[in-house]
Amino acid sequence: MFVGVIDYKFAGEPNYIKGKLDIDTAQLAYIEIEFFDLFDLRIEQGSAFASLIKPSSPENVSAKALTTNKLKIEELMVSPSLQLVWDRFVTHCKRYRRAGPPILCSFDKEGPILLQSMAEKFRDLDVDGFQKVFDNKQGYVLSDDIVRWFPDNKFLPNKSLESLRDFFGIEPESGAATIGRLQMRFLNLYRSLFDSMEFYKSFNKKED
Repeated sequence: MFVGVIDYKFAGEPNYIKGKLDIDTAQLAYIEIEFFDLFDLRIEQGSAFASLIKPSSPENVSAKALTTNKLKIEELMVSPSLQLVWDRFVTHCKRYRRAGPPILCSFDKEGPILLQSMAEKFRDLDVDGFQKVFDNKQGYVLSDDIVRWFPDNKFLPNKSLESLRDFFGIEPESGAATIGRLQMRFLNLYRSLFDSMEFYKSFNKKED
């Protein structure tokens, strides 16, 4: 089974309405995905996909967002349309279906919301109205693991991707690569802890 690690950047100001992302005001400007094998915990070579996206509503592009996300409007204006990038993205992800869709991994909970909103915009939904590119019953959110292991920010000035790269000693690379690398590190940690812990009927045993 594969896990797809997503990262993205906006050229506008994300606006959420009843838990859904307004794609027109957010102006998705960049999206990337890279897959790793859930069982072997290794990056699948050649699985990366990345693309800039032409603004569908240039009037919603924010100078602040461009600066924050290190985007250049000149490059965006000659990039593929949102529809074309979405179609290419979906086609790429379908290659990593194994008896079902891959599992999604994102930096925070915004990732699944983005995908659902995109699928709704382009009417790419299953019979229940959910996006069908990734598994809707399970997923990984890296920021949840960060909160579990660094609850008081004792070692991290903040929980941004840049701070995590600096703390873990990760060289500059794509966002998806960093998120995937860290998520695999935590998954490997949980597996190693499992071997050293006793779970079976452990609550029936009296503590000393």
